[in-house]
Amino acid sequence: LKVGVALSRLITTHLRDSVADLCPQREDGKSPMISYGPCQTPTLAFCVGRWDAIQRFNKEVSFTIDAEILPNAGGGQAIRL
Repeated sequence: LKVGVALSRLITTHLRDSVADLCPQREDGKSPMISYGPCQTPTLAFCVGRWDAIQRFNKEVSFTIDAEILPNAGGGQAIRL
């Protein structure tokens, strides 16, 4: 975590003016911040991969089987599956 905080600070202070148009505006009105962290990249990759899988999903036709088992003559209840 210390590396992520230190690198975020370094990147923000040295690249802020160069890439300000790529950074989202902050709600508090402060200048943009560029964030880096060792967990952000794998998490982002997971989210993007899942989003891609959802976008590529194709519905498939599926079938169901309904069955009703009737007891032999002598009463009893039918069983539905």
